[in-house]
Parts: sequence; C-alpha cells; structure tokens
Amino acid sequence: MITGLQLQNFKSFKALDLALGPLNIFLGANATGKSNLFDAFRVMQGVGNGFSLSEILDGKPKGDTSEVWPGIRGGSAMVWRRSGNPPALEDLKIRLSGVANPGAVPWQYGLTLLPNLTAIYHGLIGHAGNRFSVAALES
Repeated sequence: MITGLQLQNFKSFKALDLALGPLNIFLGANATGKSNLFDAFRVMQGVGNGFSLSEILDGKPKGDTSEVWPGIRGGSAMVWRRSGNPPALEDLKIRLSGVANPGAVPWQYGLTLLPNLTAIYHGLIGHAGNRFSVAALES
C-alpha cells in the first residue's frame, strides 16, 4: 500500500508531503492541483512500466507489442514548477513510500529529474535509508 507521496518542484507544487491511507478522497476547487497530484502518480507508473523519460512525459505511440501511453498533461514543457524572475528550474523530485503488507518493512521509491531532462535517477530505499538498488536512465 502506498502510504505517502512527496513532491518537490513538480508542476504547481513547490513542496508537498502527503500522508495516504487505504482510502483517499481528493476534493477541491478547479485549478488547485488535484490533477497534478495524479500526474505525479502517472510519472511513477511510467517508470514502473519501463518507459523512457520522453515517453513518460510526452507520450508513446502504439507499437506491435505495446499500447498507447498518452504521457502526462502538458508533457515535458510543463512538468517543472517555475518560480522567480526569470524562472529558474530546480531539480524535480517525486518520492513514494509504502508497505507491502501490515508489519512489513517500509519502502520508498524516489525519482529526481534534472532541469536539462538528460537524466532520471531512481532507487529503492530501505527502512534505514539503505539503498537496495540505484539506476540511472538516459532520456
């Protein structure tokens, strides 16, 4: 079960640390970030599906062995939160945390995108902060 989501510089979120439970209901006025929250989960789904960074953000056409992946709303042009004058891009971070089942060792899966979109880093992090595996994917 996913128990938490942390975002940094993702779309409209400067920083978010959200605790999640077995059932979560998201309510709010238009343009308050609900869809952006789900886009963060979609990015992580794309990583889990093994897609490249450009496929995750901008979409993937149907292939002989795969279905269409529409990418996230706004694509790579709108994934970063922009702030300042002129706008400066900072590292974008998404981290999910959870447990496989009650009493199990908690896990965290973190992802960092660099502003030039050349690399995405992800790793599975154990309960004591020990990295079990770390990989880098080129876009």
